[in-house]
Amino acid sequence: MAVSRDPSHSEDHRRTHAGEIADALEREISEGTIPPGTKLVEEALAKRFGVSRGPVREALRILSRDDLVRIRPHLGACVPELTPKELSDLYEVRTALFAAAIRLFTHRLHNGELSEELIAQYAAFGKELRAAKDGPAEQFARLSQSAARFIYKHCGNPVLHRHAERIDRQAFLFYVRFAKRDMAHRQRFLTLANMLGQAVRMGDSDLAASLAQKLGEENRRTTYEQYRALKSASEHPQKDEPTPSTTE
Repeated sequence: MAVSRDPSHSEDHRRTHAGEIADALEREISEGTIPPGTKLVEEALAKRFGVSRGPVREALRILSRDDLVRIRPHLGACVPELTPKELSDLYEVRTALFAAAIRLFTHRLHNGELSEELIAQYAAFGKELRAAKDGPAEQFARLSQSAARFIYKHCGNPVLHRHAERIDRQAFLFYVRFAKRDMAHRQRFLTLANMLGQAVRMGDSDLAASLAQKLGEENRRTTYEQYRALKSASEHPQKDEPTPSTTE
């Protein structure tokens, strides 16, 4: 006699696997281990993670909601490869959302709507970023992303929070690979972040939003320039460097 399974238990188990797979793939995409343009084959991923194709398919759907993966009819899933213009547009939206979130966050802090614990957590980000300024790019990028997500979460606008985090996940893939490896950019970033922190503590929402705009533009410009240079080099290789052939 076959053993019956609780359908809800089976569904929860599958979702757990899908979430774990999505987290693992997101980490590898953000680190560049899975580069843009890579096709994600369900069968191969199922074999790798030791699951059926169902959890893999669900994991890819999870990632597609944040545009970390694109699922194309009859072609499957792949990691999207943006043009430099698309990347610049992405950062333009991110910057606008970040400035809006900073303005709201500053209002809430100045009006006494944030707890002492939250205020202390916000202050700690600045110290951690300064301490990590000469550390690995991944560490510095993660800290700056965590600081931005903290602002989104506590700005008091859940719609902004939801959309900003979605955009932020996409932008981070390029940020950690390019901008945060530029030590001069880190110094400019920290200078602006320090000024921004002072404006927030003073309760000057207009100044804080203006500095957030400048900080976002610094991130956009540096990431865009480095990404554009990389794309140009790959599309126009040096004549004295043979172009590698592709083999099946």
